[in-house]
Amino acid sequence: MGRRRSNVQTSSAAEAPLVHTELPEGWARSTLAEVCHVNPPKPRRDQVEPTTEVTFVPMPAVDATSGTIAAPQIRQFSDVRIGFTAFRDNDVIMAKITPCMENGKAAVARGLRHGLGFGSTEFHVLRSRGAVLPDYVYHFIRQPSFRSAAALEMTGSVGQKRVPASFLESAEIPVPPLAEQKRIADRIETLLKSVDAARERLAKVPAILKRLRQSILAAACSGQLTEEWRLANPGSGRGSDIVRAIREDRGTKFQATVEDRDETDHPDTWAVTTLGFLAEPTLKGRSFVTSGSRAWAGRVGKHGPYFIRSENINTEHLRLDCAVHVNAPPGAEADRTRVRPNDLLLTITGNNVGRTAVVPEPCPDAHVSQHVAIIRTSRRCDVRFLWLWLRSDQHGQAQLRSHFYGQTKPGLSLEQVKSVRVFLPPAEEQHEIVRRVEELMDLVATISDQVRSSAKCVERLAHAVLVSAFRGELVPAEAELARTDGRGYESAEALLTRIRAESAGPHIPPARRPRISAKPIITATAAAPASAPSAKRAHSSTIFYRRAAIAAYIIDRLHARPTFGRVQLEKCLYLAEAYVGIDLEGDFKRAAAGPLDAEYLYKLESAAQKNGWFVKRTIAGDKTRHTYHPGTKSPQLLAAAEKYLGAGKAKMDFLLGWMEKFDTERAEIVATLFAAWSDLLRAGHAVTDDAIITEVRENWHESKKRFEPDRLCIALGWMRKQALVPAGSEAPPSGDEQ
Repeated sequence: MGRRRSNVQTSSAAEAPLVHTELPEGWARSTLAEVCHVNPPKPRRDQVEPTTEVTFVPMPAVDATSGTIAAPQIRQFSDVRIGFTAFRDNDVIMAKITPCMENGKAAVARGLRHGLGFGSTEFHVLRSRGAVLPDYVYHFIRQPSFRSAAALEMTGSVGQKRVPASFLESAEIPVPPLAEQKRIADRIETLLKSVDAARERLAKVPAILKRLRQSILAAACSGQLTEEWRLANPGSGRGSDIVRAIREDRGTKFQATVEDRDETDHPDTWAVTTLGFLAEPTLKGRSFVTSGSRAWAGRVGKHGPYFIRSENINTEHLRLDCAVHVNAPPGAEADRTRVRPNDLLLTITGNNVGRTAVVPEPCPDAHVSQHVAIIRTSRRCDVRFLWLWLRSDQHGQAQLRSHFYGQTKPGLSLEQVKSVRVFLPPAEEQHEIVRRVEELMDLVATISDQVRSSAKCVERLAHAVLVSAFRGELVPAEAELARTDGRGYESAEALLTRIRAESAGPHIPPARRPRISAKPIITATAAAPASAPSAKRAHSSTIFYRRAAIAAYIIDRLHARPTFGRVQLEKCLYLAEAYVGIDLEGDFKRAAAGPLDAEYLYKLESAAQKNGWFVKRTIAGDKTRHTYHPGTKSPQLLAAAEKYLGAGKAKMDFLLGWMEKFDTERAEIVATLFAAWSDLLRAGHAVTDDAIITEVRENWHESKKRFEPDRLCIALGWMRKQALVPAGSEAPPSGDEQ
């Protein structure tokens, strides 16, 4: 839905002004309020039938990169008319909340169902009055300079700032003649497609370079990188010589194991050992593989030695620019956790398990946290080779992953770290491998820097396209073309004058369309079509207070539940009438959110706010939520509710007891099944699980098909077991609880 567009990021501090000081011939200055309706009013209920299907666009559906609307939803007009932003085909929608606005979330709405769309309340809507084309406006508001100016005018708290409509209304926009606008928009599209193609190709390079780095490490750790070197240096020794020397250094106290025979496809001059064997021994004869103290987290401060945590290790190097400090206590514990030059560090818990780095020289005064292991290796082997080994996906990383994959919380024990197998080359070959890898990695880093530089150039190019477009430098001016062709043209000033005159003409109100009622929920079934709906009866004089009392009773019981909102309140009110038997004179319909009597609910909410019966709070976001809380008059209403409920109070309490355990979707499932079941009974049909499920999924609303038959079947079994069934139904215990 929509066309491919391009994400234009702010590329420099010096951005072009929104409107250039000198406009091209035939152009005029205007404001967005003059050329567009800013947030035009919603269609009235009498203009659109309640069951009309419209397009619904939540904020995540708008792609900030392409400017397209992906996977929009289809809902009924009655479900979205209140509480959402309305727009039409060819309207420009723009995110007004941070960070979506800064990221450029905007789109031209096209292909809407019946030409109508609704979406997040965090959208501003711009509807052209005829002097500007939607695509021209879209590209104008996507300029980095426009977004920067909008960000400066945002109001609200941190993290919830919004662009006020007054900024859009007063924002200046350069207006070319309409034909020139079309050429500008088309040219922007063409150029930005080329920019997009370059951006997409550059975006693939980091993954390619990552694979290249791993290929280099794999070749280094398998012996392929130095294959010709070994042929040219046959007397360079064997890895087993290093193993033998380390064993002699350790003496009989050292308990670490080592494999003397290599049955792998590695070079026969390499030895097989373990990381624990290659570590220096402690005074107790154990491998120096240790981690920080858990208690030290409480000693973090602003001064003292560095405190190395997992986030300070990013595999390429040790980062201390973002490290915190620790007040290290004196003694053996501080000595054990203090790092030394050429120590090998490895993250062993958290989301960064397996990252490794070498402590540089000169060595900072630093200690490790409990999330980081220190591996102090023998001086007979090159710690940089072991670092390469642990970084290789096919060697060290593969072994580390085999230990922590499948765990609920990824982590490595020190014994698992010690057990990592290492294929050890002779000392001279280790140094040669490290030299060659560093040389190749430097080349990869140079390429990576060039790619980043190229990506910045691409963003500057995208910015330059838009700057040039709104200065009139991108396409031939309509005034020039008209002179060349010997014809006249309508200048932007003449166009704006004409639009102003048309707007000032006599206002003729649109003809009102008769409202056609939606199909009642309790009459339509697949086998028995509904007859013509009967006229709605007049309400009794106390109905609104009675509804408020029952609603207050429900809210008092459920308001603390995190999932309690409008949907659950609707379903409780329906079941209070259909199951408990309280006459609330509802007219519930088969809407997407049904069973629903929207008019009943909205009038109840409005009256409740005025009279202090209960409080409705709206939580804005990608999907607007409504919560309900007791009001100042709740005590009186609760007393009245008990009177209205009478003998039905036990059934109501039973119902609310289960609602306390339900999430929103379960509440909708139970209420919908109950309504479909009731319809079948009223129509005189045989009631089976299959019949009820078919009624819900096939004869209700498209949105109900998201409920799988198996889930509905389990819910029906639970309802029978709890006797939560329509009057006149058999309710033998069967099925499992939801």
